[in-house]
Amino acid sequence: MSGYGWYRPNRNFIPHTELEQVVFLCSSRAIILWSTTPDVLRKGLRGDSVDRIADLSTGKVSYRMYQGPASDCVVVMTALGSCSAEWWHLAERWSKERPTLLYDRGGYGLSEPGERARTPDTIARELKALLDALHISCIRLFGHSIGGLYAYRFALVYPDTVRSLILLDPVFPDSDRLREELSEEEYKRSGIEKEGNVKILKALTSLGLGFLLKPLLKKAPPFRYYSGFTTEAEKRILSNAVQRKTILTVENEYSWIKDRPMMRQIRIVPGSLRAPITLILHTPDVLIREMETVGKVPRGTGEKVERIWSDLMREYLVTSEDSREVQARNSAHFIHLSDPECLEEALSDSFPGG
Repeated sequence: MSGYGWYRPNRNFIPHTELEQVVFLCSSRAIILWSTTPDVLRKGLRGDSVDRIADLSTGKVSYRMYQGPASDCVVVMTALGSCSAEWWHLAERWSKERPTLLYDRGGYGLSEPGERARTPDTIARELKALLDALHISCIRLFGHSIGGLYAYRFALVYPDTVRSLILLDPVFPDSDRLREELSEEEYKRSGIEKEGNVKILKALTSLGLGFLLKPLLKKAPPFRYYSGFTTEAEKRILSNAVQRKTILTVENEYSWIKDRPMMRQIRIVPGSLRAPITLILHTPDVLIREMETVGKVPRGTGEKVERIWSDLMREYLVTSEDSREVQARNSAHFIHLSDPECLEEALSDSFPGG
C-alpha cells in the first residue's frame, strides 16, 4: 500500500462514463508578496485548506490552497462534472511535500458559471487568472479525462507556466476514429455519447428534483471507489452533482467537445510542448470488464473501444521530447480514486530529485 493506510478504495467498481459520476453522481514567494496580496487571497495562501473565493475578471472561482515545502505548485483540472472535493484527500497527502492548489472550474462547486462559452481556451484563461491572482508562476499540472484535454491546451497557451504535465486517461481532441471504426450500434453502446443523459438531468434539475438523486449518488461513483471522504467532502460532491448550474456547465463543455472543427484546432503536434509529459492510462482488462458489467457492452466491442481509445490517448506522447507512459495497476477511468499510488509516483518523478 506504500504507506496509504489513509486510503480506503473499493476496487470492485469503476464507473463506465464521466457522466455517471454526475448522474449518481510559493510559500517564500507568498511572504515577499504578502503586503500586495488582497485579503481574500492572502488567507488562502496560508494553506489552511478552507474554501476561498477569488473574484477574477473571468468570474468568481472557488479554490483551496494546501501549502507545502516545495516551490512549484501542483494544480488539478478535474473531469466533466467533477468538483475539487473529489481530490481533497489527495491534496492533503501531497501537501506534506509540495503545495497543491485545487479549484472548481466555472459552474462547478462554489464557483460561478463564469463566461458563457466553456471552451478549452476560456477554461485556460480562467486558470491563468487564478494563478496570477495567487502569484503562482510555476505549476505541475494534472488533468483527468476532459481535464486532461484542458491541461494540454493550457500548457500550449502558457508554456512558461507549466513545468510538467500529468494526464490521466485524457479526452483526445479528435474522436473521428471512434466513429469511423465502430458501427453505429457499437458507438451507441460504448457510452461515449452523453447527450441523452445530460438532457434527462437538465429536465430533473429544472423542476428542482435533483435532490431526489442523492440516495442513489451515495451508492454510486465516486463513493463506490473511496470510502474515506470526510462529511464535508461528501456533502460538497453530492451538492455539486444535483445543482442545475453543474448540469448546464456539463452541457456547455460537452457541446464544445462535440464541435469537431473547433476540436481540430487543438490538434496533436509533435514537439509542441516544452514541458515533460506523463501519460497515465487505465488498466485495459479492468476497463473492458467494467464496460461488460456496468455498461452491458459485449466484450468484443469493449476490446475494440479500449484499443482505439488507448491508441488515441498515446498520441499525446509525441507532443513532448520528454514523455513517458504509465499504466495503472488496477483501474479503469477514475485512476486517482482507485490507484492513488500511481499518481504519487508520477508526481514524485516530475520534481527534481524526486
